[in-house]
Amino acid sequence: MKNLSTGSYTKFRDISDGFHRPQYDNFRFCKSLEKLMMKKIIILILISASLSAAQVGYVNVGNPVYDFLERINTLGIIKNYNPFELPKTREEISKSLIELNSKKDLLSPVEKAKLQYFLKEFSFDIAGSTEGISSLSKNGFSYLQADNPKYLYFSSGKEGSFFVNFLAGGNIVLKKKDSGNFLSVFPYTFGGELKGEFGNDLGFMLRGSNGSYFGEKSLLINEPGFDYNYKFRQSDSLYGSSYFDHSEGYFTYQSKYVNFKIGRDRVNIGYGNIKTILGNISPRLDYVSANLKYKFLDFSFLHGKLLGQLTADGNGRNVTDKFFAYHRFGFDLPFDSEFGIGETVIYSRRGLDLSYLNPFVFYKSAEHANQDRDNSMLFADFRSSGLISGAAFYLQFMLDDMDFSKIGTGWYGNQTLWNAGFSFSPTLLPADFIKAQIVRVEPYFYTHRIYDNNYTNLGYPLTDNIEPNSLTYSINYEFSLRYNLDFYFGAQYTVHGQNEIDASSGAAINFGGDINLGHRTGDALNVSFLGGKITKERKALFGFRYEPLFDYVIFGSFHYIAIANESLSSKKINVYLTFSVKL
Repeated sequence: MKNLSTGSYTKFRDISDGFHRPQYDNFRFCKSLEKLMMKKIIILILISASLSAAQVGYVNVGNPVYDFLERINTLGIIKNYNPFELPKTREEISKSLIELNSKKDLLSPVEKAKLQYFLKEFSFDIAGSTEGISSLSKNGFSYLQADNPKYLYFSSGKEGSFFVNFLAGGNIVLKKKDSGNFLSVFPYTFGGELKGEFGNDLGFMLRGSNGSYFGEKSLLINEPGFDYNYKFRQSDSLYGSSYFDHSEGYFTYQSKYVNFKIGRDRVNIGYGNIKTILGNISPRLDYVSANLKYKFLDFSFLHGKLLGQLTADGNGRNVTDKFFAYHRFGFDLPFDSEFGIGETVIYSRRGLDLSYLNPFVFYKSAEHANQDRDNSMLFADFRSSGLISGAAFYLQFMLDDMDFSKIGTGWYGNQTLWNAGFSFSPTLLPADFIKAQIVRVEPYFYTHRIYDNNYTNLGYPLTDNIEPNSLTYSINYEFSLRYNLDFYFGAQYTVHGQNEIDASSGAAINFGGDINLGHRTGDALNVSFLGGKITKERKALFGFRYEPLFDYVIFGSFHYIAIANESLSSKKINVYLTFSVKL
């Protein structure tokens, strides 16, 4: 067994093994025990020392390590892992992997292999060693065949580290048209990534890519990421309508108790596959954030820039700036549970408001002091993976507005959201996971009387795809046949009360079912849940993820969507095959 400083991936002693009495006399047994104890103490010291020098930065929201650790936490093998806010720091993920490695005897063979994979991926963060990293400058073109993390170039020393990646990817998208034929399009991207750290507390990341496509552009117009890409949607852009680009990055300061970050990337906030605060539908945020962790307390703050209503006139395109603020106090409880309470607010039609740049102020009171122009919400959440053996459950309640004297009257201003779910591993396969979720959204929730204060970014919901005045059931089954081969099945059923259109005037009859249309003067004061035109949507999903070699990833997915109401019945079949390369 190699020392931690060598970067070996089998370097961690499993301290859950216990002690087995050797077949010697008592003296030799005591000496052996003493040596073993000293060895374990040394290893723990080295682990602690290595983490203090770990790479400063964050793990992308889409990294499969999040699903892996959530499942392991649900099984009760590791503690104090909460998936409410993503992304997490590389140090947080590394600590969870170290804890899990000390309990690896509790894992199935597939789970152990997955753990070894992630120990490879985060080897530099855990051990501060580059021994297990391949690069063009170090290994020549043979690094392309290495089954470990790959970089074009890297440099590491006492003063910091620097890593350079080449990124490339592509999709094959097939969609079934009403004629019964499948049409296809092939978008592709290429770009790069720079990341590094200075000392032990400053880090940065910059990622950018350009892309184009072959085939039917119309198939991509409504796809996530393409639907709001400025260049791609402009027929008169400098590079033509086939061009699209993407950029994200951050700069961060991280210390023992406090982290600060300024950046642009994907942020997820909320429990379950359907995120109720920040999800994956709208454009990425530009934001500043801070996080404070001390013993049982976890405090988070984020203030981000959004885009409001888009209009066009003879002078070009006009977009209103709007802003989003969020803070949450989380408290660790017994039985590996956590309770949180927090607020969000959206404001617009003015510049940065210092009232909401202050992390430690009640937003609702600040909104009142600002003459009640903004859209604030209060929420509370609870999750536990220790009250029920082998299972986790959560409950989240969000309150947009409430008049207690009008509860039960149907008053439009009583706007709430309930999000509940549970997860468990049925052990039908060596590594499987079931997650179920119910989301109930009352009429007018996420909307506001001032258009630009609704819960959107450039017109797209900040959450995952849920609308006000709707009820959604979701269930997902995920399993792994090998450490590098994952599958998932998903089903989702949504009932939505849509707004109707007045046949004579053409105006919308408001039932509180459109996130972009708040309550107007003249709209009914009382509404009923799932009032309006009932639309039912059924989705079935199947997908896989296969990584034959480190950083060569293939995704495949099949989506079936059926939508029906009294005037519409449509079915869609979409097939996606995606590959990505990081070198």
